[in-house]
Amino acid sequence: IPASVQTIGRNTFRDTSLNTVTFKADSSLNTLNYGAFKGCTALTSIIIPKSVVVASQYLFNGCTALQTVTFEEGTGLTTISEAMFSGCTVLTSITIPPNVTTIGKAAFSGCTVLTSITIPASVNNIGETAFQSTGLTSITIPASVATIGNYAFNLAGSLIDVSFTTGSTLTTIGQGVFKNDASLNSINI
Repeated sequence: IPASVQTIGRNTFRDTSLNTVTFKADSSLNTLNYGAFKGCTALTSIIIPKSVVVASQYLFNGCTALQTVTFEEGTGLTTISEAMFSGCTVLTSITIPPNVTTIGKAAFSGCTVLTSITIPASVNNIGETAFQSTGLTSITIPASVATIGNYAFNLAGSLIDVSFTTGSTLTTIGQGVFKNDASLNSINI
């Protein structure tokens, strides 16, 4: 995709056989709109340019071959949007960029083999069902997180250990947050 492209519109590549996306060096892309790559079942990896500041809902929803997502260092992205990676059934790990403050509703829901995620100290809100039905085995909640939405980790059947960082500012734990997490045996608050 040429460096001059600033916006990719709603559903632009939705339900295509796209398997490779390459953004030119020094990309000026700043907006990835709703569902731009939704249902691209052959897409295996993507590097999101640091110039991106808006990545909308359902962006990679249902990309069942997506294994690797890399955010270029220096990204200005502040939100992992609603259902952004939901249903990415072969995504095993991801590092959320350091400027992100919100992990939206159902952001990683249904990422059944997602076993590792790094949540940066900038995050203050984890949306409802954000990690529902994932393969996470442990999670560390940064001190900056004030709210964990309803059912955020529901049905994360492999989740064994939950730790809250010292100095936690957590004020709200929603209903059913750890419901149906049969393997959960340790919470350190």
